[in-house]
Amino acid sequence: RHTRYISVTGVQTCALPISKPLPRWTGFYLGFTRGFGGGVLDSGMGLISATPGVTVGGNSTNRASGFTAGGVAGYNYQLPNYFVLGAETDAQWSGVTAQNGSNVLESGYGGVSNNDRTTLEWFGTSRARLGFAQREMLAYITGGVAYGQINHWAMQGQGGGLFGNGASYMRAGWAAGAGADYAMTSDLSLRAEYLYVSLAGISGVSTGVVTPNVPLIGQFSTGSVSSNIMRVGVNWKFGQAEEPSTTAEK
Repeated sequence: RHTRYISVTGVQTCALPISKPLPRWTGFYLGFTRGFGGGVLDSGMGLISATPGVTVGGNSTNRASGFTAGGVAGYNYQLPNYFVLGAETDAQWSGVTAQNGSNVLESGYGGVSNNDRTTLEWFGTSRARLGFAQREMLAYITGGVAYGQINHWAMQGQGGGLFGNGASYMRAGWAAGAGADYAMTSDLSLRAEYLYVSLAGISGVSTGVVTPNVPLIGQFSTGSVSSNIMRVGVNWKFGQAEEPSTTAEK
């Protein structure tokens, strides 16, 4: 910043220091994010046969974790009072996975070992954003719809029996979070964000067989697939330049 001196009818006046221009957030932008997600996923299985007294049931509660990466696109509109309205959509590859940790009880045939795996293969969101611009910083809250691909696979076995199931479905849900963008230049900004993503669970057919060759059929299901995601990113804005500064003189 610098100070100007202006001579008016022989009297010097001093202008206030010229402030650094306030970034204008209005415009379209594209970006890239990289993050890490975690949560707890539940799954359950129930099978029954035509033979009286032969049933199999079980459930598991497993911790999920994994990395995410993908792209974002959006639009911001900055109001005169420095509030910022926006809309954003993103598509993310996901390695968030929960596996193992199951307890299965089988009537009349003892315990059953278990190996199951539930993975959020990818997800996307379409969200509204409400923020407030303070110099180079834009703090915001966000929320909207979410969607993604869930894959579940399980195999249980013992000396006298084997049970399995698997399915892969796309499911919808919701997402909400908060974050901040920091303008490095009028076009380039950095981001830190927390996002909670929750999708409906999946279900399908589960089959098996126990000694002496007793077939069973039933159903498995997972609870909602949710993840707490912390991510960072970079955005490039297209459109309106930063707001011009003004100088008050005295």
